[in-house]
Amino acid sequence: MGWQCEVEGEPALVRILAYATMNITIASIIQCIDLKVIASRHLLTETSLRIHKVIEGKNQSAEKRGHETLL
Repeated sequence: MGWQCEVEGEPALVRILAYATMNITIASIIQCIDLKVIASRHLLTETSLRIHKVIEGKNQSAEKRGHETLL
């Protein structure tokens, strides 16, 4: 019927170690998810900045063409 220690208190220690291992595993998974979320947000920010630069460049080109037309 499962593993049992003859020394009193050791099954409790095994249970504590099992919970600690489980908590460490859960913490590692959460940390990994957090890092992926941070990376995704960074990528989104970078993409947004690039889009704004392209739009800004197109607006400046349109303004320049408008000034050249007026001259």
